[in-house]
Amino acid sequence: MPSYKKKNGDDHEPDCLKVMQASLERYLKSKAYPKSFIQDREFLNSRKALKGRARKLREQGKGKQPN
Repeated sequence: MPSYKKKNGDDHEPDCLKVMQASLERYLKSKAYPKSFIQDREFLNSRKALKGRARKLREQGKGKQPN
């Protein structure tokens, strides 16, 4: 099971998970990887896992707070 925590044990901000996903996508494209981490069906479960984790973190009060 992947870890969604920082090295010090704290949780990442919910939006940070999406930024890491986009960074991975850019890296793979730069290496001419033929699949899209963000769009292809093969990675649907990983996208759902990240989205679910971000939702749970927001429910815990992490991330951007409304004014």
